Amino acid sequence: MRRFKLKRFIWPIIGVLAVGGIYYWYTKRKKNGEEPPPVTVQVERRDIVVSVAATGDLEPLTTVDVKANVAGEIVELVVDRGDPVSRGDLIARIDPTETQSAFDQARADVTSTGARVREAQTELDRQRQTTAAQIRASEDSYQTALARVKQAESSLVYQKRKTETNILRAQEALKSAQARVRQAESRAGAQPQITQSSIDRADAEVRAAEQMLARLIEATHPQERASTRSGVAAARVTLSNDKNNLARVQKLYERGGASLQDLEAAQKSLADAQDRYDTAQAASDTLERKHGSEIAEAKARLEQAQASADTARANSVDISIAQEELEAALAAVREAEAALAAAEAEKAQDIVKLEEVRATLAQAEESRSQLRVSRANALSAKKAVYQLTDARAQTQRSQAQLDNATKNLGYTTVVSPRDGVVIDRYVEEGTVITSGRSSIAQGTNIVTLADTSQMFVLAEVDEADVGQVKIGQLVDIEIETLGEEILSGHVIQLYPRGEVIENVVIFKVRIAVDKPDLRLRPGMTAEVSIINARRKNVPAVPIDAVFQQEGESFAEVLRGEERETVPVKTGLADFEYIEIIEGLKEGDQVIVEGNSFGGMGGPGGPGGRTMGRMMRMGGRRR
Repeated sequence: MRRFKLKRFIWPIIGVLAVGGIYYWYTKRKKNGEEPPPVTVQVERRDIVVSVAATGDLEPLTTVDVKANVAGEIVELVVDRGDPVSRGDLIARIDPTETQSAFDQARADVTSTGARVREAQTELDRQRQTTAAQIRASEDSYQTALARVKQAESSLVYQKRKTETNILRAQEALKSAQARVRQAESRAGAQPQITQSSIDRADAEVRAAEQMLARLIEATHPQERASTRSGVAAARVTLSNDKNNLARVQKLYERGGASLQDLEAAQKSLADAQDRYDTAQAASDTLERKHGSEIAEAKARLEQAQASADTARANSVDISIAQEELEAALAAVREAEAALAAAEAEKAQDIVKLEEVRATLAQAEESRSQLRVSRANALSAKKAVYQLTDARAQTQRSQAQLDNATKNLGYTTVVSPRDGVVIDRYVEEGTVITSGRSSIAQGTNIVTLADTSQMFVLAEVDEADVGQVKIGQLVDIEIETLGEEILSGHVIQLYPRGEVIENVVIFKVRIAVDKPDLRLRPGMTAEVSIINARRKNVPAVPIDAVFQQEGESFAEVLRGEERETVPVKTGLADFEYIEIIEGLKEGDQVIVEGNSFGGMGGPGGPGGRTMGRMMRMGGRRR
């Protein structure tokens, strides 16, 4: 990487030397009184790229350290650095002498423990033939007795609960029947008085409704009705008089005997009389409707009172119903008392069943004693079972040791776990290595494999430029060994944390190379340009050919021997060239150095804009 960093500063150094030479030549000619000719360039088309420059190292997609799962001496190593390998290819062989010995010992142990298992099985079969029938008979007798005990206990518990439940239910039924008797007696005593009171109240309501209806029919609103009728008659007379008066005035008006004012007054008087008649008639109609409504309401109340009286008389039958309910409640009390007596009689049966349970339990204890004797006779058979179990366990341990020894024997052949390229080799034939499966050591690396099917560049970007880098940006990649060839890539990861390297804060950016290339090797140094913007085949001039004046851009064009300052509209600019959108055309001769606005020491001279531009580049050349 240091070699590429040095390369990045070559072009700025060359630029500074060139500017210094021009400056020396320019000042010397001025001292001699000579005016140096202007330096011009043509407006020509080119590509302009704005990018962030950085360097980094090539990395593979993944790397794997290959270790051995057993320790020993490497007797064969068949790969070297740079060799391509596929999954399952041989890497190395480890001396199998100790592993083979362990395998042979484990196999012999398996054979020995198998013989012990067969011997223990034969002894167990012999013991079981002599005691099995006796044990089965004793166990059957004991289990039968236990079942009978459990059944008797369950039956006793059930019977007790049933008897208690029956007694509780009979007691509750008796209480409920007694309560019903008290309620029926109370109702039978009070019912006649309640029924007669309802009849008297209903008759009183009927009489009140009849009196109200009679009053409404005979004398409802007499004065108001007479007054209303009188008003209607008076309004009718006035209306007739005003009609006759209007007819008389009309005739006089037609003959000239009355004025228009008299005719209008007669018409107005007739209209007023008509309004008064309509109002009086409406009041009379309203009063008649109100009177009819009140009479209808009084009749409805009378009918309702008569219906209530009929209902009260019909309810006199409740007296006999109450008496019947009392008799039924007394019968229920007698029935509940009989049920309670029957439930209490069941308690005597529980004592008999308890004695049966005790007898069954004694039988079970006797069967249990017989079972103890049978099991005591079977102790020798149990010992044979234990011996057989131990022999089988030993066989399993021996088989596990054999399986482990078989695996270790296979581990003496180390093969590639994946496709890749050998990028490092750590041992030679004859090296004694440790196992990668050891609990106290990490094991010895044999080789390191790299998957180069996808390559990446881990670039270091200055903190001043990292803000311009985004995920997905296109990247131009230059590898020194490939010469001027440029590879394409794109940004896939931006590390969030910076690192201080040589007192400079840098951020690492991971860049994926778009196409696989077998010429790329892990660890190669790459120079990258992370593209921010690109213009292809556009008119452009060197940056020094454009200057600013009062916020606008200008350029000096040499037309024959004359200088002409023209305004220009610029576009994208990199460290060397700037895009011309308007003001210049392709082929124009533009003054770069020595223009009238710059001077050798000014912003346009070799000591001004050019020097500043080269220093600002910091060696970032595409």
